[in-house]
Amino acid sequence: MMGLSEYIGKIVKSKKEELGLSRYELERRSGISYNQIMNIERGESTTTRVLDKLFDLLGLEVIIRDKEI
Repeated sequence: MMGLSEYIGKIVKSKKEELGLSRYELERRSGISYNQIMNIERGESTTTRVLDKLFDLLGLEVIIRDKEI
């Protein structure tokens, strides 16, 4: 089973590519560093790894969907 970190990374990378954004463009628009974006995409973000462990322990899952505009 895919962990939260990997799940979020896969979705962020997929959406970024769908929108035609590079990591550099995403960095510029979001204020999140290139390296942080890269780590998130790889499922290596410290924050998402901590949340993955916490949510697993608490029996929680995350569902991500596109925003309704």
